[in-house]
Amino acid sequence: MNLLREIAHAFEETRRLRRNFYLLASAVGFVGGGVGIAVMYFAGILLGAVLGIDANAPLRSQASGFAWLALFLAFIPIAIYVGIVAVAGSFATVMVMLGRFTTNEALRYAFLSRYPRNWLKN
Repeated sequence: MNLLREIAHAFEETRRLRRNFYLLASAVGFVGGGVGIAVMYFAGILLGAVLGIDANAPLRSQASGFAWLALFLAFIPIAIYVGIVAVAGSFATVMVMLGRFTTNEALRYAFLSRYPRNWLKN
């Protein structure tokens, strides 16, 4: 499985969603992005504590300031993905319990943003 090909296919599928499912998927993504930003914030605080960063002093004046900045910037897409997967996974779990998703559809929705066939326009 080529991850980039899967992501491109997911973007293509998003354009083919029915309007109500497009709005639902957008809301799940928006909330997941917010959760990802919160994860990123707390990870930055934890990383600062581990590297001994003083929050009240400029980064450039601290020995580990550049390392903190580089690691924090590298972690941004990971944190956003973690947040989106957490929210989409929770949503997909509820949909499985309601009998609206199969387990395979739930896993594909949560981790790859692939939608069930009945969500797509004909």
